[in-house]
Amino acid sequence: MIQQLKNRNFYVVLAGDLVLFAASLLLAYGLRFSLDIPDVEWKRIGFLLPWLLATKVVVFYSMGVYRGMWRYTSVPDAMRLAKASVLATLAIMTALTLVHQFRGFSRSIFLADCIFTLFFCGGFRMAIRILGSQKRSALRFWDREEEDSLPARPVRLLIIGAGDAAATIIREIQGNHRSPYDVVACVDDDVRKHGQTLLDVPVRGPIDRLLFYVNRFQADEILIAMPSVLGEAMRQIVGACKASGLPFKTLPSLGSLVDGKVTVNDVRNVEYEDILGRTPVQLDHAGIGRCLTGKTVAVTGAGGSIGSELCRQILRFNPAVLVLIESSEFNLYRIEGKFHKEMDQPGLRRSRSARRRPSPGRRAGAPPSPRGEGGGEIWVQKKGVQSLHVG
Repeated sequence: MIQQLKNRNFYVVLAGDLVLFAASLLLAYGLRFSLDIPDVEWKRIGFLLPWLLATKVVVFYSMGVYRGMWRYTSVPDAMRLAKASVLATLAIMTALTLVHQFRGFSRSIFLADCIFTLFFCGGFRMAIRILGSQKRSALRFWDREEEDSLPARPVRLLIIGAGDAAATIIREIQGNHRSPYDVVACVDDDVRKHGQTLLDVPVRGPIDRLLFYVNRFQADEILIAMPSVLGEAMRQIVGACKASGLPFKTLPSLGSLVDGKVTVNDVRNVEYEDILGRTPVQLDHAGIGRCLTGKTVAVTGAGGSIGSELCRQILRFNPAVLVLIESSEFNLYRIEGKFHKEMDQPGLRRSRSARRRPSPGRRAGAPPSPRGEGGGEIWVQKKGVQSLHVG
């Protein structure tokens, strides 16, 4: 909280709230007396106003109303503001009841004051958010040191797709006044979305008219925000993007994201896996979890491309111990280091597959059998170990 007191924006919002608190009380009295407030009521206002201001400031501060970043005012901030307004009103009415038995005060005034406070303070924060998202120049007063880093002309971005992924990207771009992008339109095949807006961005379609909309909105770059689209549909979209002659990028598929959420940082160039995608296979995660979660799992050939990917998928099910078995010491060291760095898995055991003198009938230098000889001896003799062999 001490750090909050050092923030100059806190005092700007606090000053605005004090003015709005006083205006709410005066408007409540004016509404109660049809804008003809008697002299005796003005005296009561003079007595009540300082205590009302102090009480509301203390309650608002205690409820965390001033902790929210005012550029990103959202529904949780509105709920917090509503709770603080009601609590402050109840506190004032309780104090007047205990001290003055509420003589000379109208309950309707405090009810109206609570409503006006909620709407005025909420509107004040919403106005700040609108200024912050629509007028970048208004923010330069607060971020003078960042003024030189703002692009002279933002990149006009056209987004293919008008779903959750597109909304996330648009919201992130609009919330960052230093973003080099300006979203000009979304193009989608869903006819129900045509003519509507997504976060104040127009939605048009269909996608096969992409070239028309590129010229109409004077787009500079295209973003494919459809992480669930694979295969033939993605190939058609990529073909339309190439025909436009503009640079284009995409978001990774939902299956390749760790938490299933997309951000601007996930944007990348289109890769061949995107256009060669297959229909996703629905895995039995519950059944796989029963086999792997909390178990000791051993994987042979863990240093190869298939083995390393298998190990990466196994780690998602939180095994007790994952044993990596690999004949190449370098590959084993590389994949173990990668897992430690990317996934923070301290429970990895490293074991180089033994190369013993070949038994009769085996070719010299052949890899040890996973059943009973060489590297297989590492786990076969232990009960409860799940062993997976990558040939």
